[in-house]
Amino acid sequence: KDGTISCDEFVAALVRKVPGCDNPITADEAHKEVDALDVNSDGVLSYEEFVQRWYSISPHLKLGISIDGIYHWLEVVCKGFSGLTSEEAMVAHFNDTYIKPKNEKRRMEGKGEFPQSKTFNGYINQHYLGAYCKTRSESKHVSYCELTCKEHVRSAADAGVSDGANEQADRAGGKHTGTANVFVSWYLDTPMSTLLS
Repeated sequence: KDGTISCDEFVAALVRKVPGCDNPITADEAHKEVDALDVNSDGVLSYEEFVQRWYSISPHLKLGISIDGIYHWLEVVCKGFSGLTSEEAMVAHFNDTYIKPKNEKRRMEGKGEFPQSKTFNGYINQHYLGAYCKTRSESKHVSYCELTCKEHVRSAADAGVSDGANEQADRAGGKHTGTANVFVSWYLDTPMSTLLS
């Protein structure tokens, strides 16, 4: 509420394991990133430090997706990729193929269990996003926004539409991907329908 977060809290958030997702950043990588953000080295990240760093990062890290793009992902791409035709089927598939085996292993290790998802929420969305991106890219760490941007540029060039004259349009990618102007963070257990409404 005061516009700051401690560096330790931010590192903990970056490396927190999320059910259904590979952790894209190690603790060492998180510490390096947070050190770079903490311009005055006071152990606290201010909004101003974050914004200063945000505007100096690589353009591909500033990509975002429109609400229409999220609907397109959920209704067309995700269902087509998973081969499942309903959110209920994706929830059941996620619980059966990911959560149940994880919980069996955790029980054997004497650890607490992950809760089963009741709705198509952020955990399940991230699971399918990660799986989709891994199958579509040679890079392990490519985001859906980067992927759709690259695919748009490639398909436009193949169709003779992109001649390099409009580099900004090429960088922005398809009709759903562009430079983010709003950052949304939400509790991953929140149903996607709630987030989108």
